[in-house]
Amino acid sequence: MPIYSELPRRTVIKKYPHTPEGQASFYRGIYARLSRLPFLLGAFIYCWQDDEKCGYCNQAECPTETRWGLVDVDGREKPSYYAVRDALEKL
Repeated sequence: MPIYSELPRRTVIKKYPHTPEGQASFYRGIYARLSRLPFLLGAFIYCWQDDEKCGYCNQAECPTETRWGLVDVDGREKPSYYAVRDALEKL
């Protein structure tokens, strides 16, 4: 059983739940906004693959440090992978 299972209030981005679909929606929205900036030169993706467990608390279900990747722990593409791919193709 996880010690905690909700993101702290300071890390929640309204309308983007910490789910695969919410993550993809975030990337679609942020790339749409960033692409309108005249000085955008590129983008960096922080995390390619989901972690099996948190490096800080060692929980498998830690909402703060797991499930941020574009692919899952087995390397399968998540919805965010396709959102980022499609957004970068437009840039």
